[in-house]
Amino acid sequence: MSLGWVASATYRDRKVENPWGEHLGRIKGAVGDPASGRVVYVVVTHGGFLGLGAKWFAVPQDALKPTFDDLRAFLAVDRSTLDRLPGFDKRHLPEAADPRLVRELLEPTVAPP
Repeated sequence: MSLGWVASATYRDRKVENPWGEHLGRIKGAVGDPASGRVVYVVVTHGGFLGLGAKWFAVPQDALKPTFDDLRAFLAVDRSTLDRLPGFDKRHLPEAADPRLVRELLEPTVAPP
C-alpha cells in the first residue's frame, strides 16, 4: 500500500487534549490510501519545543473526538502514555496506526486522581 498525506482541513493544526484537560499535542494532518480514498490514521505530534524534538504518532481517526468549538480534539489517553511510547520517524510513514497506542486506547481508562 502506498500512503500519502491527505489534503484535509478537518483536523489540521487542532490542539489535542485528553478528557482530563491535559494538553497532548497538535494534529499535523491525515495519512490516507490514495487507491481507496480512505484516511488510514491521523498524525499527532507530542512534546518538543518549537517543533523540535516532537514525537509523531499515528492515531486511528476514530480515536479523536472533535469538540463543539472545532478548535480542539479529544484523545482518551494520558500524557504519560505518549511520553512513554516512541512514536514514528516522520520521514517514513507507517502503514497503519501504532498498535501500541491502539492497545492503550482500547484498554479501560481510569481518570487520574
